[in-house]
Amino acid sequence: MVIWHLLTCEYPPQVGGVSDYSLAVAGALAAAGQPVHVWCPPPSNARTSGDGHRHDGVVVHAEVESWSRSNLIRLGQMLDEYPPSRRLLVQWVPHGYGYRSMNIGFCLWLRSRQKSRDVVDLMVHEPFLPFGAGPWYQNAAALVHRAMTVTLLSAADRVWVSTPAWGKALAPYRLGRHLDFSWAPVPSSVPAVQNLEAVCALRQTLLGPRRLLVGHFGTYGEPVAALLRPLVIGIADAVPDCAWHFVGAGSDRFCSALISSTPRLEGRVQATGTLTSGDLSLHLQACHVLVQPYPDGVTTRRGTVMAALEHGRPVVTTSGRLTETIWTELRPAKLVPVNNVAAAVDAVRGLASDDAERHRLGERALAVYRQRFDVRHTVDALLAN
Repeated sequence: MVIWHLLTCEYPPQVGGVSDYSLAVAGALAAAGQPVHVWCPPPSNARTSGDGHRHDGVVVHAEVESWSRSNLIRLGQMLDEYPPSRRLLVQWVPHGYGYRSMNIGFCLWLRSRQKSRDVVDLMVHEPFLPFGAGPWYQNAAALVHRAMTVTLLSAADRVWVSTPAWGKALAPYRLGRHLDFSWAPVPSSVPAVQNLEAVCALRQTLLGPRRLLVGHFGTYGEPVAALLRPLVIGIADAVPDCAWHFVGAGSDRFCSALISSTPRLEGRVQATGTLTSGDLSLHLQACHVLVQPYPDGVTTRRGTVMAALEHGRPVVTTSGRLTETIWTELRPAKLVPVNNVAAAVDAVRGLASDDAERHRLGERALAVYRQRFDVRHTVDALLAN
């Protein structure tokens, strides 16, 4: 029997998109009857050792203290304790493995696992830094990233990408080797809680005297926050009976800073801070509309918009240089150009005044999510040989 060994730079309780994805895929593989082991760093405030602990059918080994040479040798020894037919499912983002995002030693170690007859599935969340987008040392890192990419692709048996744009970016680094890049959209990491009574009660509390709850779900880092600020102000001014609700880790800091810079928003904006998965689901469902801007456009690598779709929320999001055609073909959300505040305001104002259209858009969002983005599609693809 094949044993899956998921190697990831982060895993819950660590917070992050790779952490969320790793949890979702590991759990779905286990639910499909597959033996799954996760190898990851320990939480920052604790260390674990031994044979790992089991959670929802997944054995978690939070024992990778760092991705240094000595720790990678130890990781290889621990993997070798399991029988052959090991399949390594590697979650790749360059900055996740230390050494200032230039850990070529990790890439070489992964290639060395071929001698142990391991099969390597590489999931690429982010490929490499672009050239010319920063100071000289970022260009140096971008060059090292490409050397790492050549090594990784030489080690991989299959490569998965969170958006087709990454496949096009990676293709020149195959160096003539036949290697396909399969599209594996990032699924939602927030399972929908079925409790309509709780959602209605929460919505009423959050709305106060207003009629429409406009939300955003994210981590509120730059540059998404830079896009969100003018949207919040513009929509609050254009839709006087709306309240803004910021959901997710970092939302409280974002909200406080926004009130400080724009005092007239006080009483119109609120935030959750970090929530449990169940509470996140309730807060997402409480929002009438979610506004999800992304600087390079919405793509299937954005787990936050996927959570909005899975919860059947009407979504206004941005169309940009990386946006896949699926967003215009299946229309699970309303698209506006990046940095076009007026278009986003008009889209939200139109949804605010049309209950039927909000309902239709929410139903389409959920239908498209189930049809194309649900984690079961990722698992089916992984299990297909």
